[in-house]
Amino acid sequence: MEKEADKLAVAASDIDISWSQLKQKVDDQVNRLRQETNGLMMPVILYGHKEADFIVLILACLILKTPFVPIDISYPKKRIDKIKQQLGRGLLVDVASHLITPFGKKEALLQNNQDVIPWLILFLPLVAQGSQKGCKLMSQI
Repeated sequence: MEKEADKLAVAASDIDISWSQLKQKVDDQVNRLRQETNGLMMPVILYGHKEADFIVLILACLILKTPFVPIDISYPKKRIDKIKQQLGRGLLVDVASHLITPFGKKEALLQNNQDVIPWLILFLPLVAQGSQKGCKLMSQI
C-alpha cells in the first residue's frame, strides 16, 4: 500500500513530485525567500512556465504571506519592466534558472506598509488592446 507522503502531489511538464518532496521543496523555498528579503515585506515576481517549481514558489509565497505576481515566460520584456515599475521594489525569481534578482529602489517598500497589503497581484494581458490590467486580492494584516 502506498503511503500518503509518496503519492503524487504535483504533475508538471518537467517532473512529478510526491507530497513529501513537495513539503521539502516548499520549506527550502520559504527559507530561501526569507533570507533574500531579510524579513522585509516586498512583492515577488515569479517568472516561469509549467514547471513544478512554479507551484512550489507560489506555495512558499502563500506561507510567507508575501505578495506575488505569477508571470508566464510568454510576457514580453517590456511588460515585465512595466510591472516592476508598478511594484516599485521586489524580487524577480526566474523559476527555470532558480535565479533571484532584486529590483527597484531600496526605499520603495509596499505603500508604506499600510494596513492592507496586496497578497496576490495578477496582470492579465488584453490581446485586443495589447496592455495589461491589474487585479489585486487584498489581505488584512
